[in-house]
Amino acid sequence: MGEDDTLFSWLRYYVGLVGAVVLLGVGAAGLYLGVAGNEFEAWSTVVEDGFRIPPRQVGAVAEAIFRSEAVYGPAMASLGIEEDPRSFLSTSADIRPVPETNVVIIIGRAEESQRAQEISAAMADSFVEA
Repeated sequence: MGEDDTLFSWLRYYVGLVGAVVLLGVGAAGLYLGVAGNEFEAWSTVVEDGFRIPPRQVGAVAEAIFRSEAVYGPAMASLGIEEDPRSFLSTSADIRPVPETNVVIIIGRAEESQRAQEISAAMADSFVEA
Protein backbone atom coordinates (compact mmCIF):
# COMPACT_ATOMS: atom_id res chain seq x y z
CA MET A 1 0.00 0.00 0.00
CA GLY A 2 2.89 2.37 0.74
CA GLU A 3 4.45 1.84 -2.69
CA ASP A 4 1.17 2.62 -4.50
CA ASP A 5 0.79 5.86 -2.56
CA THR A 6 4.34 6.84 -3.44
CA LEU A 7 3.76 6.16 -7.14
CA PHE A 8 0.57 8.22 -7.27
CA SER A 9 2.10 11.10 -5.36
CA TRP A 10 5.09 11.05 -7.72
CA LEU A 11 2.77 11.08 -10.75
CA ARG A 12 0.74 13.98 -9.33
CA TYR A 13 3.91 15.92 -8.67
CA TYR A 14 5.48 15.34 -12.13
CA VAL A 15 2.39 15.17 -14.36
CA GLY A 16 2.95 18.73 -15.59
CA LEU A 17 6.58 18.04 -16.49
CA VAL A 18 5.74 14.76 -18.26
CA GLY A 19 2.93 16.47 -20.19
CA ALA A 20 5.21 19.34 -21.23
CA VAL A 21 7.91 16.94 -22.47
CA VAL A 22 5.36 14.92 -24.46
CA LEU A 23 3.92 18.08 -26.06
CA LEU A 24 7.40 19.33 -26.87
CA GLY A 25 8.23 16.01 -28.54
CA VAL A 26 5.04 15.99 -30.59
CA GLY A 27 5.67 19.58 -31.67
CA ALA A 28 9.28 18.83 -32.65
CA ALA A 29 8.19 15.76 -34.65
CA GLY A 30 5.55 17.80 -36.48
CA LEU A 31 8.08 20.52 -37.28
CA TYR A 32 10.60 17.96 -38.55
CA LEU A 33 8.04 16.29 -40.82
CA GLY A 34 6.93 19.65 -42.15
CA VAL A 35 10.45 20.80 -42.93
CA ALA A 36 11.97 17.49 -44.08
CA GLY A 37 9.08 16.34 -46.25
CA ASN A 38 8.76 12.87 -47.69
CA GLU A 39 11.43 11.53 -49.97
CA PHE A 40 11.31 8.03 -51.39
CA GLU A 41 14.21 5.83 -52.40
CA ALA A 42 14.17 2.95 -54.85
CA TRP A 43 17.09 0.57 -55.24
CA SER A 44 18.27 -1.46 -58.22
CA THR A 45 20.99 -4.06 -57.84
CA VAL A 46 23.57 -4.60 -60.59
CA VAL A 47 25.91 -7.59 -60.53
CA GLU A 48 29.06 -7.67 -62.68
CA ASP A 49 29.04 -11.36 -63.57
CA GLY A 50 31.91 -11.51 -66.05
CA PHE A 51 34.53 -11.20 -63.31
CA ARG A 52 36.57 -8.98 -65.65
CA ILE A 53 36.99 -6.56 -62.76
CA PRO A 54 38.31 -7.93 -59.46
CA PRO A 55 35.74 -7.55 -56.62
CA ARG A 56 38.02 -5.16 -54.71
CA GLN A 57 38.05 -2.77 -57.70
CA VAL A 58 34.38 -2.95 -58.72
CA GLY A 59 33.42 -0.10 -56.39
CA ALA A 60 35.96 2.39 -57.71
CA VAL A 61 35.33 1.50 -61.35
CA ALA A 62 31.55 1.60 -60.88
CA GLU A 63 31.72 5.06 -59.26
CA ALA A 64 33.75 6.41 -62.19
CA ILE A 65 31.43 4.92 -64.80
CA PHE A 66 28.28 5.99 -62.93
CA ARG A 67 29.34 9.64 -62.88
CA SER A 68 30.20 9.67 -66.61
CA GLU A 69 28.02 11.28 -69.26
CA ALA A 70 27.68 7.87 -70.91
CA VAL A 71 25.49 6.83 -67.95
CA TYR A 72 23.65 9.93 -66.77
CA GLY A 73 23.11 11.40 -70.27
CA PRO A 74 20.85 8.64 -71.66
CA ALA A 75 19.12 8.17 -68.30
CA MET A 76 18.30 11.86 -67.96
CA ALA A 77 17.09 11.97 -71.58
CA SER A 78 14.80 8.97 -71.09
CA LEU A 79 13.39 10.52 -67.91
CA GLY A 80 12.90 13.93 -69.53
CA ILE A 81 15.19 15.66 -67.02
CA GLU A 82 16.89 18.82 -68.26
CA GLU A 83 18.53 20.07 -65.06
CA ASP A 84 22.26 20.27 -64.40
CA PRO A 85 23.75 16.73 -64.28
CA ARG A 86 25.70 17.48 -61.10
CA SER A 87 22.52 18.57 -59.37
CA PHE A 88 20.67 15.49 -60.63
CA LEU A 89 23.43 13.14 -59.47
CA SER A 90 23.72 14.77 -56.05
CA THR A 91 19.99 14.87 -55.28
CA SER A 92 18.25 12.16 -57.31
CA ALA A 93 20.70 9.35 -58.04
CA ASP A 94 23.48 7.57 -56.18
CA ILE A 95 25.53 4.41 -56.36
CA ARG A 96 26.66 2.28 -53.43
CA PRO A 97 29.16 -0.48 -54.07
CA VAL A 98 28.88 -3.52 -51.81
CA PRO A 99 32.38 -3.98 -50.35
CA GLU A 100 34.47 -6.97 -51.46
CA THR A 101 31.83 -8.08 -54.01
CA ASN A 102 30.98 -7.53 -57.65
CA VAL A 103 27.62 -5.93 -56.72
CA VAL A 104 26.55 -2.28 -56.82
CA ILE A 105 23.28 -0.76 -55.69
CA ILE A 106 21.88 2.11 -57.74
CA ILE A 107 19.53 4.41 -55.86
CA GLY A 108 16.87 6.74 -57.21
CA ARG A 109 15.34 9.43 -54.99
CA ALA A 110 12.18 11.48 -55.56
CA GLU A 111 9.14 12.96 -53.87
CA GLU A 112 6.98 10.13 -55.27
CA SER A 113 7.79 6.42 -55.03
CA GLN A 114 6.99 5.73 -58.70
CA ARG A 115 9.38 8.46 -59.84
CA ALA A 116 12.12 7.12 -57.56
CA GLN A 117 11.67 3.68 -59.16
CA GLU A 118 11.85 5.19 -62.63
CA ILE A 119 15.09 7.04 -61.81
CA SER A 120 16.68 3.95 -60.27
CA ALA A 121 15.70 1.72 -63.21
CA ALA A 122 16.81 4.24 -65.86
CA MET A 123 20.18 4.79 -64.18
CA ALA A 124 20.69 1.03 -63.73
CA ASP A 125 19.83 0.31 -67.37
CA SER A 126 22.12 3.08 -68.58
CA PHE A 127 24.88 1.90 -66.23
CA VAL A 128 24.68 -1.65 -67.60
CA GLU A 129 24.76 -0.36 -71.18
CA ALA A 130 27.82 1.79 -70.46
